[in-house]
Amino acid sequence: MKQVYTHSNLALVNRAKELLEGAEVPCKVQHEFSTFSVGEIASIDCWPELWVLNDADEQRAIEVLSIITDPAEHSQWQCPECDEKNDDSFEICWQCSHEKPA
Repeated sequence: MKQVYTHSNLALVNRAKELLEGAEVPCKVQHEFSTFSVGEIASIDCWPELWVLNDADEQRAIEVLSIITDPAEHSQWQCPECDEKNDDSFEICWQCSHEKPA
């Protein structure tokens, strides 16, 4: 088994689990109820963790989870005119005013 995701928010870990299950990557959540130990051990050691059951699925899981682990990468577009990165909500480049590509 390999750990592929952890977060202090159990809801986010469960959302990541749903994404992996949707991609048919077998996984399980560990330390789901460890938050009750906070104070006795470091809080980061109590965070819920998402593990893939098969080591061979690790890279696939990382690719699937990139949408939540690196959201900036998925919410920007690069201007073809000046190469500036723009937030996805912008319809024109803030640097050169070129229109967002279709």
